[in-house]
Amino acid sequence: MGVPYCDQEWSEIRPGLFMGGHDVMGPDGAIRDVVVGDEFDLVLSLYERYGCGPAVGVQRRYGRIPDGILNDDDMAIVLRFADLGAEAVRNGLRVLSRCQAGYNRSGLLAAFILLRLGMGAGEAIDLIRERRSPFALCNLHFVELIHAEGARLAAEVAA
Repeated sequence: MGVPYCDQEWSEIRPGLFMGGHDVMGPDGAIRDVVVGDEFDLVLSLYERYGCGPAVGVQRRYGRIPDGILNDDDMAIVLRFADLGAEAVRNGLRVLSRCQAGYNRSGLLAAFILLRLGMGAGEAIDLIRERRSPFALCNLHFVELIHAEGARLAAEVAA
């Protein structure tokens, strides 16, 4: 059996930071689109499906990356979005990190935001899996990237 779709449209990872996808499993087991309205101040999406929001007037950034090995251009998107997301959360805004299923790409970005907010890599991964799903961050390459970014940020602080 593969990884099942989440039955929640989005999950609050920490105050101001949410993680979700474009697909959700409904109560009948059918997969349906998640449409975001104005629940958030900033939507950072790493996957796109037209007609899924957010509402007009909500800040939105889109950058497509694969749920796989990332190249330098892909990482530049993640780093830029992580900086935007962390700054927004610090300013009291509600931020949604979003991908297709709401597990891996959105989890990578949410973890990078948490790192910028002072959390350690292992703690960020555990929190995301606890608050979103045990299936979150099942892409082990992304887990390695989170640990590497956590070490890089810790070295910057120590320097």
